This record gives sequence, structure tokens and C-alpha cells, in this order.
Amino acid sequence: MEDHALLRLMKAEPEKGAEQFMAQYAGLVYSIVSGRTGSTASQEDIEECVSDVIFEVLRKADTIDLEKGSLQAWTAVVARNRAVNLFRKSVRERDRAAPSPVLTPLADTADTEQAVLDADERRRLLAAVESLGEPDSSIIFRKYYFGQRSREIAEDLNMTASAVDTRLSRAMKKLRTIWGGKA
Repeated sequence: MEDHALLRLMKAEPEKGAEQFMAQYAGLVYSIVSGRTGSTASQEDIEECVSDVIFEVLRKADTIDLEKGSLQAWTAVVARNRAVNLFRKSVRERDRAAPSPVLTPLADTADTEQAVLDADERRRLLAAVESLGEPDSSIIFRKYYFGQRSREIAEDLNMTASAVDTRLSRAMKKLRTIWGGKA
């Protein structure tokens, strides 16, 4: 069904509109969410995120402006944003649930000391990246943690790929300065 007709159906007959929307876009939403979250989120969390995306699109059907883009594009953006949030939440929960290097028995004292130092260094680096603020910290996470290309980051953040590359370069210089290196 064409976007304009689907939006009219979603507004006039919400149940039928929801059924048609899910028939057309549930697969897209699921593939975006599961692809962006990888193995960090449970199947239940992925399914809940998909439901949240569908609910949000249905709830905001009145405000969707097809002059600015297709329903598919709008849905994909919502799905990507929700998936990134789920990924971050899952990583935080996993890190909290992970055994502390201090409590994990290691082979000897040198290994224990190194594990504690490594964990502390990771925390310091994360804090340094987050101190850069938005969108710089998001760009760094997306580029080096999620492995996204500049073009993908640019689409998600409504920027050009060259702007993403410029911000990334400047952010990395700031990060080197914060971390104690030379800019």
C-alpha cells in the first residue's frame, strides 16, 4: 500500500492501519533493531524494541509529513534511534553484571593488578569520550565501537559525511589532549 493511503488508513481505521503497517514494515523494523543491537540485547528486548518502534509510528501518524520523506525512511530512523538506545542500555547492563576484575580469581597478583589497571583505563577513556559532548561522543562511539561508516553516521545525525569526518578529526585531537598526548 502506498504511503499516503496507509497513513489515511492509520488515521481513519487505526486497527486496520496498524495491521497493514505491520505487514509492510515489521520486517524492516526487526532487521534494523536486531542488526544494530547485535548480540548485546536479548531476543525479548529486541522484540520489545520493535513493538515500541511500531507503537511510536502509529501514535505519531498524525504528525508524519510525507513531503519530508517516505514512511519507510521515517520508520527506519525511529528504529535506528531506538536500536542505538537499546544497544547502549544493553552494554551498560552487561558491564554492570560482569564480574569485577577485583573479585575474579586470577593466576597471580600481577594479572590481578593488570586487570584492575585495564578496567580503570577503560573507565577513564569512556569518561573522556563522554566529556566531549554531543555529537562528538556519539560520532566516536558509532565509528569505533559500532563500526559504522561516516556516511551511515551522517544519515543518522542529519549531517554530511564530510562534516562527520571533520568533527571526528577534531574530537580525536581533543581526546588526545584530554588523555595526555599531543594534539
